[in-house]
Parts: sequence; structure tokens; C-alpha cells
Amino acid sequence: MLRRLMLVAAMLVGFPAWAQGVFPYPTKAEVSSTLKDSNDVLNGFDEVASHLDIDNWHAPDAFRGRQKLLLSDTQEHLDDVRDDIEAELEDVSSGKTASTQDLLTICTKMKEVAHFVENVYVYASVFKTDAVYSEEVKLSELAGSAKMASIRCGGILSVQVEADEVRLQSCTPHAAR
Repeated sequence: MLRRLMLVAAMLVGFPAWAQGVFPYPTKAEVSSTLKDSNDVLNGFDEVASHLDIDNWHAPDAFRGRQKLLLSDTQEHLDDVRDDIEAELEDVSSGKTASTQDLLTICTKMKEVAHFVENVYVYASVFKTDAVYSEEVKLSELAGSAKMASIRCGGILSVQVEADEVRLQSCTPHAAR
């Protein structure tokens, strides 16, 4: 009987290590690639945003005002997000695990940028009378890149959270002692 209890205890102690193998953290390459893609999108967004002339759109004043406010809100924290991206790239290259909170911040901002650029692409094509085809192509490409960066970042974040949860669950029996 004691032997069986010891065997069961050994299996329970070994389970968290096995579970960590089932839900490993994202690889350094996956995180680095996603962060670099996100940074490229932010740089592309800056370039496109500097050429947006919302005041010249043939749209109601209230609509133009709202778009300018959305642009301002989207741009407001981009430098902080860039700092988060650079810090995470440094951490990952030094062998550390990416911060889940920073990944959440980055993913949230990528989603916001993607949403804004998608809307601007549609609105610019409708309300901008002197639209240059290359500008619309740039907006369309940036919208797609932002959406993909947002999706990839969300996937990395999901894996990271799942690995964190498994890791925390493996710590629970030790905390009860």
C-alpha cells in the first residue's frame, strides 16, 4: 500500500513537468518574428498617418473630427508600444520569457492599429476625391499587415497565457505545504 501511495505521489509530482512539455512557451524565434512584424506595422502606420489629410475629405465635419480623434488616439501610445517591443526583443534575445502583460499591450495596440487602418482605407476611398492609387494600395497593404500582426501576436499571447496557467497550476501543490 505504501508503495502504491509513493508511486501515485511520484506521478503527481511528475505531472506538472509533463504538462509543461505539452504547453511550452512560444519559441524565441516565434516571439521575435512577431514583435519585429508588429514594429514594422507601427513604422508603416507612422508613414501612412503622416500623409493622411483628413481635413480635405469630402465628408461631414463631425465625421472628419471623429476620424482625426481616432487617429490621435491610435498614435498616442505608439512610442510606449515601441519601447515595449524593444524591451521584449532584448529579453527574448537574452533567453528570458516574454512578459505576458507586455504582449497583451502590444496585441491590443496592433488590433487598434489594424482596425483604424482598415477603416481609413475604406473612408479614404469613399471621401477622398484626389485619391492617388498608390496611397490606397499602401493603406490596403498596411491594413492587411496590421491584421496579420494582430492575429500572430494574439496567437503568441494565447500560447504564453496557456503556458503561464500550466506553470501556475504546477505550483499549487507546493504552495499548500
